[in-house]
Amino acid sequence: MHTSYADVFNGVPTPAHLLLLLLQISAFLLDCPQKPIHLFFLPHFHHQRLSEKKIIKIDDLLSRITVLYPSFENNNKAELAVSCNPSDLEVFADETQVTLCLINLVKNALQANENNPDGRILISAGIRDNRPEICVIDNGTGIQPEILEEIFVPFFTTRDEGNGIGLSISRQIMRLHGGSLSAKSTPGRETVFGMTF
Repeated sequence: MHTSYADVFNGVPTPAHLLLLLLQISAFLLDCPQKPIHLFFLPHFHHQRLSEKKIIKIDDLLSRITVLYPSFENNNKAELAVSCNPSDLEVFADETQVTLCLINLVKNALQANENNPDGRILISAGIRDNRPEICVIDNGTGIQPEILEEIFVPFFTTRDEGNGIGLSISRQIMRLHGGSLSAKSTPGRETVFGMTF
């Protein structure tokens, strides 16, 4: 049975509906980057929750990523370390969306280290300018200065197998949390993605 977008959204889609749709597409592509998009979830889309913000402990969030890390493709290419200071750091956020951001950034860091015999990834959380921040830091190939902002443009990718939507969606998630997602890189030495709340 064909399901139209009008059926799915019960009318005109709101920005929140569109973000949720992109989140679900992104989650699918992160697991299956080389497969076509099958929007099998569309018939039930209008039953999905839009946002569930609550107080979440960053330390618990990082622990969850640590548990998930062994399931990531090529996880043996880089050693993962996490740090949270202060240890009781909290943010008011949608846990699912923020987790998706972190997973995307960590997977990108892994891909940047695929040819690095001494790959390292650090997730460091703390306070910067009186605002909570989570940084994903890696010592992979890095990003050239001329494309540092282009990487956030939808469908821009430097990888043959990439889909180019993960960073765009991650930045949008952070903006909807009243924060930002930034990047800085010294190619061949260090790349830092900062999630500021």
